[in-house]
Amino acid sequence: KISYEPRYLSRNAALIMARLKSNEELLEMAEAATVPLINGCCNLYHPCQAMADMLTIAEDRNGDPKGAKLTYIGAYNNVVNSLVSIAAPLGVELTLVCPISDPAVVNAQSRERLQAAGLLTETLDVKAAVKNADYVYTDTWLDMELFNDPAFADEKARRIDLMAPYQINADLMTDSKAKIMHDMPIHPGYEISDEMVECDASIIYDQAEN
Repeated sequence: KISYEPRYLSRNAALIMARLKSNEELLEMAEAATVPLINGCCNLYHPCQAMADMLTIAEDRNGDPKGAKLTYIGAYNNVVNSLVSIAAPLGVELTLVCPISDPAVVNAQSRERLQAAGLLTETLDVKAAVKNADYVYTDTWLDMELFNDPAFADEKARRIDLMAPYQINADLMTDSKAKIMHDMPIHPGYEISDEMVECDASIIYDQAEN
């Protein structure tokens, strides 16, 4: 039972940030807490990351992210759910290139809201997706806690084989002037090449700072 700890923590803090594997446990924790609870990360959402991402884009665009064209390349995960959720109210045009997509992870409601606003494009044509983007964003192909876990070696190999053509590298970005983003930790040589992390177009460290 997860309710005991938040009831106790609420006696000692003005607010709680919780980073949990399960969204269900996070909701249970929120119900028990008597102070505000922030979702620091769970299996379905990563809202603080998305806020930092939009702050980074806003800083790069003189304070206003509205109208920015953001292309995300990678597995459809908790970061994507949060980007989809925040893009609509901020007026950000989001293009998703997600060869790996588990329907159980997808937040259908926020996705439909973004589609209705005309701000969502989904494609596997990665060259076209980056060509006119203002920002190109990637993430690990496998949850970071599983990346070096021997139990997930087969799934890791499968994902590498599937995702290798979607790596952010100099060849992919040849015809694009987009800034490059990554939420870290980075697995160089997988979702992004070393050279792109350190190139002039990278705003990865600004993003990490935020």
